[in-house]
Amino acid sequence: MLPSLKKQYPFIEEDCNWQVLQQKLKDLSLAFKNCWKNYEKSGQFNPPKFQRKFHNDSIRYLQDFERNGRGEPVNCFHKNPQGFIIEQHNSRIELQRLGSIRYRKHRPLGGIPKTVTVKKELGQWFLCVQMKVEAQAPKAGFSS
Repeated sequence: MLPSLKKQYPFIEEDCNWQVLQQKLKDLSLAFKNCWKNYEKSGQFNPPKFQRKFHNDSIRYLQDFERNGRGEPVNCFHKNPQGFIIEQHNSRIELQRLGSIRYRKHRPLGGIPKTVTVKKELGQWFLCVQMKVEAQAPKAGFSS
C-alpha cells in the first residue's frame, strides 16, 4: 500500500521517513480491526473517525541508536541509522528528516531506546522515549 501512495503523492517520499509512514498505516489498520471487533460484540458498526488536519499531531520513530562520547553510533543494527540517534552527553536527539533537536531531560535514560514519539499537546511539542530495560528479579522472602 505504501509504494502505491508514494507514486500517487511524490511529496510523501521526499518529506517523510518511511518508518513514520508505516506506523501511521499500522495505527489506521488497528483502528479498523477494533471497529470490526466492536461490531462482532455489539452489532453496531462505528468506523474510525477521520481527524481534521493538525488534530492529534504525533509521529513515531523506530530504531535504537545512541552515540557515545566521541559521536560514534553504538547499539546499531544497520550501517546507516534510519530513525533516530540520542546524544545524551549534550541533550540532543537527531530525527531523520527533522534534524537535531535539543531536549530537556527529566531523568537519565537507562537501557536501550526502542521508539521515540514526537507529539504536540496544548501548543507544545514533547518527546516520549520508550526504553528496553532489564527487569530485576524480585527479592526472595518478600510477601505482600
